[in-house]
Amino acid sequence: MHTSTRRQGRQRQRLAHSEACATSQTGSALDREGTALTEAFFRARGEVVLDAEVGRRAGAYLARHATARGVRIADALIAAAATTVGLRLFTLNRRHYPMEDLNFYE
Repeated sequence: MHTSTRRQGRQRQRLAHSEACATSQTGSALDREGTALTEAFFRARGEVVLDAEVGRRAGAYLARHATARGVRIADALIAAAATTVGLRLFTLNRRHYPMEDLNFYE
């Protein structure tokens, strides 16, 4: 296996584990009923892959908005993932997402 292919595989695993950890931490903070609801929420939404296309779009967002608007990598990745697959973003803090092509859930 080529070195860059192995590295990409490890990066994908880290991303997958990061999502699993976030879900686990969210669930552990809730009671049993809350945990079941949280798990159902994530299952119903599916997954969005953070691939090279999302990474390039996030990089473009950072280049345009990081200095002037204070956009950080996590916000850029979230916005890029949503716009790449055509999803609308639900957030209570829209000022973190000044991207013109990003649609919000109303």
